[in-house]
Amino acid sequence: MTSREDSCNRGIAFHFHHDTLAESCSDYNGRVEDIKQFKPKAEQSLRLRVFRLIPDDRLPSKLKTAYEIYDQAEKAYIRTWEIYDKAWEVYNKTEETYIRAREAYNKTEKAYNRAEKAYNKAREACDKAREARDKAEKTHDQAEKVHLRVLEAYMPQLEHLHKELCPDCPWNGQTIFTRQNNAGQWY
Repeated sequence: MTSREDSCNRGIAFHFHHDTLAESCSDYNGRVEDIKQFKPKAEQSLRLRVFRLIPDDRLPSKLKTAYEIYDQAEKAYIRTWEIYDKAWEVYNKTEETYIRAREAYNKTEKAYNRAEKAYNKAREACDKAREARDKAEKTHDQAEKVHLRVLEAYMPQLEHLHKELCPDCPWNGQTIFTRQNNAGQWY
């Protein structure tokens, strides 16, 4: 809307409302449409006939100045409402995103907490298993030492038993690879 069109559509008007002589009007054409659309048919003709903008050059200068200041303030106010409305839309969208993100975070936090508990239990079980393994290893090493001493002590009896149970064995006390045929195979 150009400033001329704007000035033809705004100003101080008579009978904007049926019970007020004069008041500011920010949208003359919009008020005409409202009267036609929302006011009773029996009132429309009278309302449209008496509702009119007062020409600027007919207004007292102080009233005109006061209206111009008010009009600028109203335009600024309307712009701030538009900015607020846009900010509110962005806020609502970000709030929805925030809520979804918070829900996802809560789910992942719960999953993380469950995983952490499982990890800690597994770690404790692993630590206990390592302690048991270390203890078993010591026991094994001790048993192996005893076994090897006993085995060595009974070696003469085992050699005699071997000759009896394995009469065709090539064992010579150090290796079984003591006999080879013409084809190079060990027997």
